[in-house]
Amino acid sequence: MKLCAAGAIVSHWRKSVKPDSTVGQKRPFSLRLRLLASAGLFALLALVLVGYALERAFVQSTAESLSQRLNVYFYHVLANLEVDKSGQITFNGETNDPQLGIPGSGLYIKAATATDLWQSSSAMGVELPTVPELNPGRSEFSLPTATQPWYQIVNGIVWELDNNAEVQMRVMVLEHRGAADAVISQFRHGLFRWLGGAGILLLLAQWLLIRWSLRPLAEISDSVAAIEIGEASQLEGNFPEELQPLTENINLLLASEERNRKQYRHDLDALAHGLKTPLAIISLSQAENNSVDDSVQSALADMQGLISRHLEVASLSTRRLHAQRVNISKQVKRLRSSLKTVYPQVEIHSQVGADLIFRGDERDLLELLGNLMENACKYGAGLVEVSAGISADSKNLWFEVADNGAGIPADQVELILRRGVRGEAHESIPADELSDELGDGLGMGHGLGLSIVQHLVTAYQGKLSIKTSPLGGARITIQLPMV
Repeated sequence: MKLCAAGAIVSHWRKSVKPDSTVGQKRPFSLRLRLLASAGLFALLALVLVGYALERAFVQSTAESLSQRLNVYFYHVLANLEVDKSGQITFNGETNDPQLGIPGSGLYIKAATATDLWQSSSAMGVELPTVPELNPGRSEFSLPTATQPWYQIVNGIVWELDNNAEVQMRVMVLEHRGAADAVISQFRHGLFRWLGGAGILLLLAQWLLIRWSLRPLAEISDSVAAIEIGEASQLEGNFPEELQPLTENINLLLASEERNRKQYRHDLDALAHGLKTPLAIISLSQAENNSVDDSVQSALADMQGLISRHLEVASLSTRRLHAQRVNISKQVKRLRSSLKTVYPQVEIHSQVGADLIFRGDERDLLELLGNLMENACKYGAGLVEVSAGISADSKNLWFEVADNGAGIPADQVELILRRGVRGEAHESIPADELSDELGDGLGMGHGLGLSIVQHLVTAYQGKLSIKTSPLGGARITIQLPMV
């Protein structure tokens, strides 16, 4: 249960300082989310680049390894070939690799002269490319293409015969890409798994690092929240050096605000006493001297009303910037005890949960309930019921005071809420009738009645309604927004 009392109290002040420009705008991303998103993006980019570089390096290494292996087969075959003066090729040895003797094994060798062509047994029934023309002493290695699925190496040589005659020959060794592609694919899958795992661990580490780095800001936020709900009056904690100027300035501002608030309220109380006492003496003097002048009495009443109005407006501007946690049940019992001394014949029943909390100024709560309960005692017929609770949607805290009196006619509700106007069945509340009995702590020293309640409800961005009570009298309900 969180009543947004602090925000409601100073809502007018905040709006006057800076208009609410966030209405209709999207909620900004948090710092944690921004840092995590940016760090994650850079980590992803780095991992992609690293993965690409490793994959290219492995593909290149595989190709070089294949080139060397194909060259080994070339020299092996070359050592077992014989060429006669007519260019006929004869293979006199045995292949050491079984793949060369198995048709379609994927490993093939072709040797060609101008008059003859020899190929390994593995090439039987396999359509292979022709041996390209190549000058003696040159070697060419080719990678697979979209149309040629072979790793191939071609070497140009000169075969010397016994009579010092020479025969040009080209030897081509081929291997199908399937085996190499399977190895590369396996490497890629393993690489992606490891990089993906590394990325997850990196993001987790970054999240923990960001969380640790932003913890002081979270502590400041918690401290501010504690101040707003009245659990603390200053920012407390061992904050990093970079944040200490900020926290010190905020604490200085809070301390200054509290001093100014107390001084302002003290000055208002002194001003109220200083202005109202001479007016009361003048009124009493006229009454004692039997020199009552209606115009003078009217002027005095207007002056009292004017003083009360401006004092109320000034008082509302001195509310705390942070809310208190006020137990409603305790304050109702306090008010009931005080009112019973003034109205001993009135029965006051209350239905308020023991743990129900009002987040706001204690004097404001006493002002609200005190005026309503005092009016119910004054204008009721001996029975008052006080109740409070939370709305079904948990959005509002509500108070209700009902009596069994004559009630308030619907056409007089608006008039009753105006200062200085009397309803047909109600008289205005005397200025200090209850001040001595209830004390200044109840906040009813100005005698503003329902108009004070209306102003306070407006300051808290709430609603006030007046209807007929089931008891037969008036039922006044107040709803204050919650967070």
